[in-house]
Amino acid sequence: LPTRWAIHIIAAFVSGLASEYFVDFVATDHGSFKMRKIYSGLFEYCFPLEIRRNMRRDLLAARQGDDEKIRNFIRRVTRLSKRLGDVSSRQIVQIVWDGALSYFRLKWADAGLDFETASLSAL
Repeated sequence: LPTRWAIHIIAAFVSGLASEYFVDFVATDHGSFKMRKIYSGLFEYCFPLEIRRNMRRDLLAARQGDDEKIRNFIRRVTRLSKRLGDVSSRQIVQIVWDGALSYFRLKWADAGLDFETASLSAL
């Protein structure tokens, strides 16, 4: 789907603050916008700084639950990081490593992995 078509479709379905963003920024210069820029701009415009701080705090404090599978914990951390949009894959690995149950950290260390060099897929 070409970006210009996607912009028209999105514009038809936004309201409130998102609509203001489209009118003020995207509609006046839609030729220079890519979808990623639109999404990040909408996010920045619609969500106050305090909400983003809370989301980042929740991400950094993420801990694996006793009954939570490691795969589900990794998915949860990845999903939280995508909401912020500026979290690197290295940071995701560190958050998963720090928040995983100690059993997994010991298992990873025994396998020769460490949070500074391991990839998310290796965990």
